[in-house]
Amino acid sequence: MAAPAWLVKLGKIAAQDLAGTEAGEKVAKAIAAVVSAVIAGLLSLLIAVPSAFLHIPAVEVEEAANFMQAVKEVSETTVTDDDPEGVEIPWKEVTAVAGVLYHQDFSGVSEGEIKRLARYWIEKHEKKDKDVWYDEQGKKHVDIEIITWYTLRSMGEVLDELNFSKEDKEITFNYLRALNEGGMRPPRGWKAVPRQGWCWPVPGYDKARDISSAYGFRVHPIDNLPSFHRGVDIVAGRGTIVVSAKDGIVQTVGEDETFGRYLVIESGLYTFKYAHLQKVLVSEGEQVELGDVIGRVGNTGKSTGPHLHFEVKFLGEHQNPLNFF
Repeated sequence: MAAPAWLVKLGKIAAQDLAGTEAGEKVAKAIAAVVSAVIAGLLSLLIAVPSAFLHIPAVEVEEAANFMQAVKEVSETTVTDDDPEGVEIPWKEVTAVAGVLYHQDFSGVSEGEIKRLARYWIEKHEKKDKDVWYDEQGKKHVDIEIITWYTLRSMGEVLDELNFSKEDKEITFNYLRALNEGGMRPPRGWKAVPRQGWCWPVPGYDKARDISSAYGFRVHPIDNLPSFHRGVDIVAGRGTIVVSAKDGIVQTVGEDETFGRYLVIESGLYTFKYAHLQKVLVSEGEQVELGDVIGRVGNTGKSTGPHLHFEVKFLGEHQNPLNFF
């Protein structure tokens, strides 16, 4: 695992400023120890993540948008004079199948390959419609019209035609579930266990079933477009208390169309965002302690129901909040 850029930069600064002095050597050794500890901590976080968290398609938002557009174009080809609505091919199913076929390397999948794969979901039907009629002289005429329409095949039928093994089918459905539900969802039976100096932000709503949308790639539940979810959504009743996950200082209290009422708390190297609140119960500049009530769960902003959107940043970079519980 490579050291993060900020650690490399720190090391270079230390080397330039401290080299050649006895005191510098001691400080350099101390920094090296800290760097090693941080890297070890990051590795332990990765190792600690349950394997079920990793069963998600490694698709970027732009790549997912490419799949969505290409599949949409194939769906449009199913519109005929006889069936003006056509069929809508489920692009997320196509993406999930591609995840197995291309071993999650979506970067090299061309638009043509996406479209060829999408056509497995449609079945073309034709029938002859015979129209018999007689002209004024009594002569018989037969007009034959070909009626064309398409039907949608199930993903199970597609997987059978592609000769997917039982294991490949299971992986495909896991991918589809991740695309539908979003992010690295915790496995069944998971319960938040806060590390020392932390607490879960919505007391009593700390089980896998309470996570409606996890950290990572997802299809937004409102606009149905690919996006990257930079936090976790914790479902709870409107008015449920929200508490501070760590000691800190309230940096921002605000409201916008996306997050509704929200607040940001800084805690050393960490920054926390709590959004879609019904009420904010703290003020900017206020010192809060671990477990202090800071707001109440709401449904403000771009939201489909009462929940808390909870984000964690470390040194300015978004992290999966579940890694800390």
